[in-house]
Amino acid sequence: MATDNESDDNENGEKWALMFAVYAIISLQFLLAVAVGSVVVSVSRIPHFVLHTAPGLSIYIISIVLCLIIQCVLLDLRKRWPCNCILFTLWTILFASAVGLSCSYSKGRGKTVLETIILISVVAVVLTLHSLYSMLRERDFSLGELFLIGIFLVACVYIPIQVFHPFAKLSTSIFACLVALAFVGRMYIAGYLFIKHKFYDPIGAALIVHLIFLLSNPGRKELIGRR
Repeated sequence: MATDNESDDNENGEKWALMFAVYAIISLQFLLAVAVGSVVVSVSRIPHFVLHTAPGLSIYIISIVLCLIIQCVLLDLRKRWPCNCILFTLWTILFASAVGLSCSYSKGRGKTVLETIILISVVAVVLTLHSLYSMLRERDFSLGELFLIGIFLVACVYIPIQVFHPFAKLSTSIFACLVALAFVGRMYIAGYLFIKHKFYDPIGAALIVHLIFLLSNPGRKELIGRR
């Protein structure tokens, strides 16, 4: 029969494993978005194609719409293999494409979008490694620790970028910092709900981080109530 200490260790391990999986998924998506966004910013013809031609604008809009549709479908099919793998792959590609193509905006706004996804990527990657380390070392679980590390990382990355290689004017780039901080807060709120309701589905958790507004929709059955 398992002792209380063994039960607590197992529960901590499940929590760290969930956060590791969720952060790993988010890291993958935003790193791909950074790659797409870097190409968009570097090649001047791409922003012109996306914003000033009918085919380019259509690709951009369709990628956003399809990304949202697949997210919603994946919520219901996330445990049905191989549909979940196929939809997850499509969702990740479309998410990276939609966010990366958003870097096409002119007047520095595109570079601000790129700076935002770089900040979120750094936070997600570091928290992925931190969660893996904590899981392997069987450390006590703490969402507050993850939240503080996320805020600290945003500041540590944003300030050097602004000092040594600013992406845009301070008045514009500060929005990148605020959005990144807001995303850290969103991950904290989502993590709190996952732990409170013992929701340990990685794909569903990653989806809810992006679509957390669905949790407060009174017309829909609570997603985290589905085991």
